[in-house]
Amino acid sequence: MGLIRDKLHIMNDHYDVPEFVRTATHYAYRRVVKDPSESLRIPFAIKKFESGYSKINPKTREKLLDFAFGFEYFGVSIKPGQNRQEISQLLEVLERDPPRRLLEVGTYLGGTLFLFANVAAKDAHIISLDLPHGVNRMGYPEVRGTLFKRFATGGQKMDLIQIDSHTRPALDAVEKALAGSKLDFLFIDGDHTSEGVRKDFEMYSPLVRKGGIIAFHDITWDHVRDYWHSARKGYRYEELLAGNSPGIGVMFV
Repeated sequence: MGLIRDKLHIMNDHYDVPEFVRTATHYAYRRVVKDPSESLRIPFAIKKFESGYSKINPKTREKLLDFAFGFEYFGVSIKPGQNRQEISQLLEVLERDPPRRLLEVGTYLGGTLFLFANVAAKDAHIISLDLPHGVNRMGYPEVRGTLFKRFATGGQKMDLIQIDSHTRPALDAVEKALAGSKLDFLFIDGDHTSEGVRKDFEMYSPLVRKGGIIAFHDITWDHVRDYWHSARKGYRYEELLAGNSPGIGVMFV
């Protein structure tokens, strides 16, 4: 962003630029770079994303992680909120049997959605469930969904549902999207209160097929930890922990 600003100053200082061009270029800079709604920045970020993604060859797990954690353009980032080592371990688990139908509860910047799409089956149906932008200071702007849609590749299908996950309309929307099919993978990373985690698990875990996987993020956080310890009983599970990081709990249904 600073580079753009500097180039504009150089152009104005060293060339005979008409005043209206000076005004227009600086107006465009202010609008695109400082637009808090992302509505003007997202199209530029999409082009940068597509260009960068196309250059990842081969698309190994480490290269995809580098891209997800490093991508940023005009203030638009897809950096995952997870510890890199822990999310890498979860991706390794998913790679053993790439999911064809998956649901992520809590998408935020989209980093894990991007990574899950890249380890999912080539014809996978990927569903994101998150709050509308601004609700409880969470969710994501609708325009960001145009970037998230680019995460689906080949024959994959991406559904973005922006409703409170704890409501009946949210469950109805997910069930409608699945059209009678069962989930192979459910990732719970939404409301981190004990009640919120409980509702997400109780509402969406019945949609996971036998042999599928359910993962919780932040299992070392007080409220999530308490429910995780209760929910995992009776399941084979793994805890992906890297030092003092939040942790990911994986249950095998």
